[in-house]
Amino acid sequence: MMAAAMSARRGYSTALLEKNDIVGRKLLLSGGGRCNITNTLPVNDFLRALGPNGGFIRSALAAFGRDQVIEFLRGLGISLCEESSRLYVNGGARAFVDALARLLEDSRVRVFFNEHVEQLDLGPTGAFEIITFNGRFVARRKVIIAAGGNSYPATGSNGDGFALARQLGHDIVAPLPAMGPIRLSENPFTGLAGVSTPEVGVEVDADGKSRGKFVGGLLVTHHGLSGPVILDASLAIARCLQAGKSSSVTIDFLPAVERNSLDAQLKSDVAPTAVLRVLPRRLRDRLLKHAGVEVSAGKVQLTRANRHRLVETLKSLTLPVANTGSWQQAMVTVGGVSLKQINPATLESRLVKGLYFAGEVLDIAGNCGGFNIQSALSMGHLAGISR
Repeated sequence: MMAAAMSARRGYSTALLEKNDIVGRKLLLSGGGRCNITNTLPVNDFLRALGPNGGFIRSALAAFGRDQVIEFLRGLGISLCEESSRLYVNGGARAFVDALARLLEDSRVRVFFNEHVEQLDLGPTGAFEIITFNGRFVARRKVIIAAGGNSYPATGSNGDGFALARQLGHDIVAPLPAMGPIRLSENPFTGLAGVSTPEVGVEVDADGKSRGKFVGGLLVTHHGLSGPVILDASLAIARCLQAGKSSSVTIDFLPAVERNSLDAQLKSDVAPTAVLRVLPRRLRDRLLKHAGVEVSAGKVQLTRANRHRLVETLKSLTLPVANTGSWQQAMVTVGGVSLKQINPATLESRLVKGLYFAGEVLDIAGNCGGFNIQSALSMGHLAGISR
């Protein structure tokens, strides 16, 4: 929507080929409907949060960063509210999508709904031919692919953009689901699906190296783990798996308690497991069992050896990851059109003149917190204004 509106404002006769029967279907889900559109982080911190490819969008952010987005939205009648460095749309995602729809109309963008693009060809005259389920379109100057990734395919983003990019010779970095649940190779929590705890620490490791540390709520699922801390960690996990590296998560179930303090409290003769009462009972019992601690008539007897095992279990339980779950549950896609084949100053393909890319179809993704929508708006703006 941003790319189409900016293209039209630059004087191009612009058509938006929308796969769905409405615009912004996936956007309506953002932030649980609240639409966390950006954040207050400094630019360098913002780029680091996007991972190793974050620097690619520096030019896009310079042209249309947070301050420009805020001013732009103000012109559309949209205001934002701040919560812990995150900026949300007053009125939520519905208000934002409606404002963008009005922007398309005011910019005289022709929106064609239910147009599933099947094929994109470059003709001998340099014009693009776009074949959809319903017909044929010709673009004589410019095409922008902003079809999203593979995540939440029910909203329309099921990898179509990757297929179109391949048709014109572009390489695709293997897509993986991220910002969703993870599946464990060995699951010590079988039968505990639905049990949650408000705060744990999680460290992602790959080939013996730490790939990130995260803190937040944890939820046990039928096949592994979820919750806010896992959604954040899954992006790092997906990047490790994408690189062919085995990955694991190390969980600290009591991040507020130092290891030595925990050991001392467990060593106490009076209620040695009192420190564990902050954990749900079923989870606590499973962790005790996993550490080999016997519980008899509600009482726990700890030897020196199994006390040490329990400390390790509670402070650094390491579990191998099988994969990052399904596309249906993932919020973002790791992978996409190779950035090596895209000019970051314009977002034009280095292989095909007049072909541009924007958004999640490219190999760039960030965690929750306004990173992905801000990136999409910045890239859409740059692709739209570039000639």
